[in-house]
Amino acid sequence: MKVITIAVTVLLGFSSIVYAGEMNDTQFKAWMSSIAVDGKTFYTMEKEGATRQAMFVNPTNPSVGSRMIAMAPIKEFNDYQKTVENPKMQMGPTQGFVYQGMRTVVIDTMSEIGLMAAVEAKNINKTIVMTFPSQSSRTVIEAGLAQTGLYQK
Repeated sequence: MKVITIAVTVLLGFSSIVYAGEMNDTQFKAWMSSIAVDGKTFYTMEKEGATRQAMFVNPTNPSVGSRMIAMAPIKEFNDYQKTVENPKMQMGPTQGFVYQGMRTVVIDTMSEIGLMAAVEAKNINKTIVMTFPSQSSRTVIEAGLAQTGLYQK
């Protein structure tokens, strides 16, 4: 009886891991609709290949800069990690650190995009990229990433 209980528990655990890793458009939209980023709410989603990108705008003043959260295959985190390891690939100041057990790379794009924080989210088998205004501190970046609920997934 214990073997059956353990087997069922393992299978249920495995199915939830697969489910998170195989998040579809509807699930991604629901996740993004459930959060607000600095007072900006989910506006639209775009998809390019295996990458989903959510745009957030201020509903009362859409002309104010938007923010973005993208979800890509986990292997794409390596591209962001390379910018930390190779100064020739850096656009601007770049730093890598671990937050909530997940490797994170912050890249200053030196453009209107501002900062991009890429997270190796092994819990959902994805790379999550979130934009921040230029000059955002690490504390602001960590708080913004925590707002997504990524670490609870």
